[in-house]
Order: sequence, then C-alpha cells, then structure tokens
Amino acid sequence: MLRLALIFLSTLLLWAVTAQLNHALAPLRLYVFVGALAVTLPALPFSLRAGLFASFLGGLLFDAVAPVAFGTHAVLFALTHAVVFNFRDRVPRD
Repeated sequence: MLRLALIFLSTLLLWAVTAQLNHALAPLRLYVFVGALAVTLPALPFSLRAGLFASFLGGLLFDAVAPVAFGTHAVLFALTHAVVFNFRDRVPRD
C-alpha cells in the first residue's frame, strides 16, 4: 500500500511540474503532455490490480484540468495500462 501511495504522489508531483511548465510555455503557444509517464510507471513494477488503480487515479488527476468529459483520461489511462502490462514481459530487461 505504501508503494501505491508513493506512485500516486509521484504522479501528483509530475502533474504539478507539468502544469507549471505548461504555464511557463503558454506565451510561446507550446503544450507538454506527459500522460505516458503516468501510465508506464505503475504498469511496470506492480501487479495488474494495483497498477490499474494507480493509473486510474493518475488519469483522474489529468482529467481535473483537461477540457474533455471527466473520466476520459482515467479510462484511457486504464486501457493503456492494461496494454502495457500485457506487453511488459516481451520487453527485454538489462
């Protein structure tokens, strides 16, 4: 449970840093989206259930400021987590 909380807090920190970066880049009309980092971090070390929960909560964080229907990122993050989780055994490790 502690690892899950740490992953969620790191996703929260990633979201906050990205929000500040996007605010700084707004005059240049640039936008940064780091949703892939919020999905791959829980997908690689956790079991399916714990990682899916962390990815879903991360999706809710990204939904909070997105101009789409609430829950869109959460569902997409959960689906992407399931795909990455199934492919993680095929990725070679060092």
